Amino acid sequence: MSNRDDFPRKVKQRVAARACFRCSYPGCFQPTVGPSDESTMAVASTGEAAHIHAASPGGKRYLASMTKEQRTHIDNAIWMCGTHATLIDQDEVTYPAQKLVAWKREHEDRVAAELRGTSPRLPDLVAIGPDTIATGELVGGAGMAWQLRLEHFIAGGLDSLVRFGEQFDETKALDRYVLVNAIGDGRVLARPPAWKKVGNTYIIDADVMPRFPRTRAQDLGEDLALAPDGDLAPDFGTVSGVDALPQKIKLCLWHQRGELVFHSDFGSRLAEYYASFRGTPWLERLIKLEAIRLAAIPYQQSLPPDEYTPFQCVDRVISVELLAREPTNHWMPARIELDVVGLGTWTSEIPLFIPEPSTAAVPTPGSTGCSPE
Repeated sequence: MSNRDDFPRKVKQRVAARACFRCSYPGCFQPTVGPSDESTMAVASTGEAAHIHAASPGGKRYLASMTKEQRTHIDNAIWMCGTHATLIDQDEVTYPAQKLVAWKREHEDRVAAELRGTSPRLPDLVAIGPDTIATGELVGGAGMAWQLRLEHFIAGGLDSLVRFGEQFDETKALDRYVLVNAIGDGRVLARPPAWKKVGNTYIIDADVMPRFPRTRAQDLGEDLALAPDGDLAPDFGTVSGVDALPQKIKLCLWHQRGELVFHSDFGSRLAEYYASFRGTPWLERLIKLEAIRLAAIPYQQSLPPDEYTPFQCVDRVISVELLAREPTNHWMPARIELDVVGLGTWTSEIPLFIPEPSTAAVPTPGSTGCSPE
């Protein structure tokens, strides 16, 4: 007799329907049901109601304290394609329960917004190096080889993409990257990306480096505590570990790239993006793209020599939401949701510092309404 606590048929049907019969793995969204060639009445299904906490002892993320009712409840189910259901059942370190719960919530929220017609339905963004940003998506991959499709250029264009490839060896290491908003992650490029035009889109083949290691939030080093306005405040003492996380995120975003004399490559490009894209729906997506860069792409410090991702402990950027249309006295309220090593999903309201537009170099935006010619 099996000791597995499998989901009842009704639970499988409900979790699939709540997911719109699409995989909940970030960036996948693959349909899992459709017509079969067997007959005009036949239906093919490739989806699975995967267990967040395993169905039986010895399985990944098994929680002995759960009752049978809890283990077979819809709250313990996440709908995925067969490939990703197998993947999460092989690795509980990369896919802890809290991460799967967050994925399920995000996916169902997105489906609900589309159903209500409140989803902005804007395409998401991909960046290849610092000068080329386009709407697009990750469409394939094998090992360290990624394939992307670019549709409409938001900044730069075909010329900047070609130039990036030609000057790749002379480009700073921290600017050789690809960032994908849909998965909240990015990678360092191992070599110049290859491209070809297919219809009105570009297909990019990118060989990437392995994911740069992060540290646990609990292991963040000690630093002086800052006052709410960002000034040093000796009376506040020091912060370290998890207590240092909000300050770490703030400082990386607040510092504009190029303003620190001894660390000219450190910091964000928020002022640039705000100057060019204020008042547009692209600004929020561009800020998320910049947060991904700070989370995933290593910064090489010269004094003392060191290499680390600026956010250090952020595994993935889940979402960035601006809470106002304009900054007040240079401060723009925002809500940021991150996947943090050692903590899981972490959400905080963080004010973004937007300096005077004249102090920031402005990128050249591409057309947001034409095909990439």
